[in-house]
Amino acid sequence: MQLIQLLDCQMNLPPHIVARIRDAVASLPSQPKRGPDSAGKQYGGIPLLADMGGVSLLVPDGRILEVTWDSGTLAQPLSSYPETVAIVAGAQRYPWLSELIPARPEDAVVCSVCSGSGKILKSGGRFFCGACGALGWREPVDG
Repeated sequence: MQLIQLLDCQMNLPPHIVARIRDAVASLPSQPKRGPDSAGKQYGGIPLLADMGGVSLLVPDGRILEVTWDSGTLAQPLSSYPETVAIVAGAQRYPWLSELIPARPEDAVVCSVCSGSGKILKSGGRFFCGACGALGWREPVDG
């Protein structure tokens, strides 16, 4: 298994994932004119996670961009939440992205915020846990 590094919202993607991203972007529907798929077409990335504020996109060069609806769909590097949240969410639509999810280290600890589920219950809904990046575990704390 190839190690995928998440560095400043840019990953070193293996060629087969790059090809799948390009194919998925090409097959995104052209309509509606606004929304996750439309943003994906416009910026050449696959929609990973969308909410009322915008959408995160994974582009073939390994960057994760976020497009906010209020800014006139200007793409920026992801900064709203951990990049693993975007990848975990995207793997629900594109299961082949699951190989980009970091493997759990042997010494990892269960996330105390989500009890290891990767999601939290908030305001009557289930949301991805930002404390662990939706992984359900955290690196052990030294000390």
